[in-house]
Amino acid sequence: MGNNHEKFFSKEKRKLLVLGLNGVGKSTLIKTLNQGNYQDKKEDLQIVDIKLKNITLCVFDMGGSERQRIFWRQNFYGSQGVIYVIDGNIDIQKALLELEKIVIDSDLKDTPIAVFVNQNGKDNPLEKTEEFLKNKTRKVSVFKGSTLEYKDIMNCIEWLGKEMKPI
Repeated sequence: MGNNHEKFFSKEKRKLLVLGLNGVGKSTLIKTLNQGNYQDKKEDLQIVDIKLKNITLCVFDMGGSERQRIFWRQNFYGSQGVIYVIDGNIDIQKALLELEKIVIDSDLKDTPIAVFVNQNGKDNPLEKTEEFLKNKTRKVSVFKGSTLEYKDIMNCIEWLGKEMKPI
């Protein structure tokens, strides 16, 4: 059958998954990154192309409810980067459990994972997230910021841009 990902993604276009539990700011992150040009329609999956400098990110905004999370894995193959969003308004243990599944998945073994700790929540999950990732041997980096602030998100995207490999 062949690898259809090679037809759609190249050195100039990269497949990026944005994952996280429901209500953590995934769509807000994408909207901020795309300078307000994104309408969240609350669907299971939305795909948007975002042009940044010399690269186009094909961003997969994937729903975070328990019903929707079972479909995340279907999009792992061919992904060149992952942003996993954590927020202080959600159950940090549940968020870290889902992150663990992503970190150990064989389809993502060479894929860089940026964990974006959204500081808009009531609690600060940064310390627990860093402790959880301390002994992981993967390309995982933690970024803290606000999904509402472009600068914070760009730090995350710049790291991913350096780490993501073309197909």
